[in-house]
Amino acid sequence: QAALNTLVTNATGANGYYGYLTVLAHLDNLAISNQTEAAVLAVASANDIPVVSAAQAQTFWAARASTSVSNPTFAASTVTFSITNPAANLLMLQPAKYGSKTIASIKVGSTTVPYGTQTINGVSYAVFPAAAAGSYTVTYQ
Repeated sequence: QAALNTLVTNATGANGYYGYLTVLAHLDNLAISNQTEAAVLAVASANDIPVVSAAQAQTFWAARASTSVSNPTFAASTVTFSITNPAANLLMLQPAKYGSKTIASIKVGSTTVPYGTQTINGVSYAVFPAAAAGSYTVTYQ
C-alpha cells in the first residue's frame, strides 16, 4: 500500500503527475486479490480518486482521441481555436497568462464558458469544460 500511496501523492500533490493507475489482480489467489482490492479502494477513497473500469477508461480514451483542437490563432489580446467532436467530461487547459496579460474570459461562440485556475508543474492554467464543439475565444487583459 505504501507504493500505491506514493503514486497517488505524486499524481495529486505538488508534482502534478497525471495518469491512469491500472491494477491487475488475478483471481487465482483470492486472498491476495481481495487484499489488493481493499488497498486500492482505501487509497482511492482517502485521496478522492475516482475508480473506473477498464471499459470506462477505454471509452473515454477513444472519445478523447477523436476530439480535435485545431486552427489556433494568436492576436494581441486573444487566442482562438476550434474544438470538434469533444469527449464527454473533457477539461481543457489554457495558460492563464499570455505575455503580461491574464485571462479575462473564455467563450464558445457568444456563450461564456466558466473556468477555474490550477497550477500544474509551476504553470498557471485556466481549466474549463470543452463540452461543446465550436470556435473558442480566450480573451486576455
